[in-house]
Amino acid sequence: MRKVLFCIMIMFVFQSFAQEIDTWERRYGDEMKERGKQIVKMNDGNYLISCSASPMAFKEVIWLIAVNENGDSLWTKTIDGGDYNLYINDFAYNYENGLYAVDYKISRTDSGSEGYLSKRSTDYSEIWKQVYTDCSPLSLTCTPDSGCAVIVSDFIDIDVMFSWIEKYDKNGNHQFSSGSIFTKSEKAVETISDITLTSEGDYLTLWKRRSESGESQFLIYFDDSLNVSAIKPFYGYDLSRIEKANNDDFVISGSGVVLKIDQYGDIIWELEIPDYLENIAKSADGNYFVSNSTNTYKVDDTGKLVWSKNFGSNSMVPTDDGGCIAVGSKYDDVWICKFDQDGNYTNINDYVYPVAVKLYQNYPNPFNPSTEISYSISSEGKVTLSVFNTKGELVHTLVNEKRKAGNHSVNFNGEGLNSGIYFYKLEVNGSVAGSKRMLLIK
Repeated sequence: MRKVLFCIMIMFVFQSFAQEIDTWERRYGDEMKERGKQIVKMNDGNYLISCSASPMAFKEVIWLIAVNENGDSLWTKTIDGGDYNLYINDFAYNYENGLYAVDYKISRTDSGSEGYLSKRSTDYSEIWKQVYTDCSPLSLTCTPDSGCAVIVSDFIDIDVMFSWIEKYDKNGNHQFSSGSIFTKSEKAVETISDITLTSEGDYLTLWKRRSESGESQFLIYFDDSLNVSAIKPFYGYDLSRIEKANNDDFVISGSGVVLKIDQYGDIIWELEIPDYLENIAKSADGNYFVSNSTNTYKVDDTGKLVWSKNFGSNSMVPTDDGGCIAVGSKYDDVWICKFDQDGNYTNINDYVYPVAVKLYQNYPNPFNPSTEISYSISSEGKVTLSVFNTKGELVHTLVNEKRKAGNHSVNFNGEGLNSGIYFYKLEVNGSVAGSKRMLLIK
């Protein structure tokens, strides 16, 4: 009997230990004000994370972190553009042929800019690069032939922007271009918020268009040569991301909703979540993760909410156990979290209380439609955080209550507001502690 009890105790200890190492949370950063943006899994089983970092005021560099399956750092790399601010828009990993990235630089002296599509090795060394001088590559997806398809936009002014798709092979040779789908005869802001592959190797995109005649959203299908094969209007939704689901179906996230559609764009199910969901990833157990900079959710394949957690995920990659590794930002550092399939994770909560009041730059910025604003206070006090338009008119009061000493974050949703510059102001105990501006682009 004692031997049986001893064996049961040993099994319990091992099970408990296994559960503990199934989840973890890591915090990376120093004095550069780092913000985690995206994570991809490499073919060696490790992970690469792209970050923005600010080593000094008005300067932005690219910061990369490679971690193993336990979140431990393998190496870091800083890419400094000198007189240019550097940003990564998106990157994607093709297991057969390496890493593709789209990034851009903006001069800190004359506002000149360039965009780039590049192919990279696993240590982010450049293999080849395409330069965009009159337009900007925004995001991409890997293609079955080991090449990539890139979303490109030409931002003319705040009321005029056009978008299209370009296809490159694995050696950087340009193959096809979709061109702008709609007429350019009127002022319009035309954006492609996401692109994914169908089972046949064709493309499905989320396309938005706002003009003087109104705002519309479309599902646009392209063949493998980027010829339009179908256009389906999608009224009444503000959608942001699309992911290939099981079989020939797709799952889409957006403002307050997760949708599953069939290959023809017809809705299979719809789940309302009162949040703007900016990111989506399919889990290894056939379900889905959706998130924004404040919360992370898991939704099953029948459209039911499985769990929700107050951890902001800017990007997620699934793990074999049905969980995911998520990357986000808190208190000007990069936070990486390993969720198990039930949403459990280890919360380290290891920050040091600030010695001064500080208001941080919102992230992301520019944003559409939501962004996160963080601030720190050194002692408990009455906090007011307000948003104003350029006329000085109050748009929204985000915080108006007593808060404890520490680091705090709040989400601002600009849905229903016009594109443009907005200001946010922090007051502590009736005194102005700081103000900053942010740019909403729809």
